[in-house]
Amino acid sequence: MAKSFFIELLKSGRVIAEDGTFMFLNELFVLLPAKSFLKLRQRLMEVVGKKKTEALLKELGRYQVAEAIKRYSKTLGIEKLDKDKISEFGFNVMNLMGHGVFNLVSYDKGSKKVVIKSKNAAIPTEYKAIYGKSDRPIDSFICGIWEEAYTRFLNAEMRCVETKCIACGDGFCQFELAPK
Repeated sequence: MAKSFFIELLKSGRVIAEDGTFMFLNELFVLLPAKSFLKLRQRLMEVVGKKKTEALLKELGRYQVAEAIKRYSKTLGIEKLDKDKISEFGFNVMNLMGHGVFNLVSYDKGSKKVVIKSKNAAIPTEYKAIYGKSDRPIDSFICGIWEEAYTRFLNAEMRCVETKCIACGDGFCQFELAPK
């Protein structure tokens, strides 16, 4: 699925790598190795502590989605798509960005509770390889992404908690969302 999505983006000129730049859906990107992201995370923890680091990374994830929605609204008219297409698009983008292969496990319309699962996630896989098993889930950046995406998607302020994590030795990462 992601391979054909990427090819479609290349053919349509929405992914461009030239003259020292990488453009993805009209946004300049810097490709950052997972190890470098983890080094930044580690240094933040040393300087500001675990709680503040997790809050900062979650805030960064929320910011990334807020900016992406503005961009995709302008360039793709994403708000005109039905919710299934928007969800599929979001999962494809996450996959292409190296965050893993995501799928929706469950969604309860009444309670607005959502469960998302990912496999092959680069950050927690690399974390486990470098530091060994973590005693707690590490994907606060991804939690921020899902919080903002589903806050906008469901028109309700959402809270995301990672309940399983590859870095902890689980076979996949799982994110559970519910209204605050």
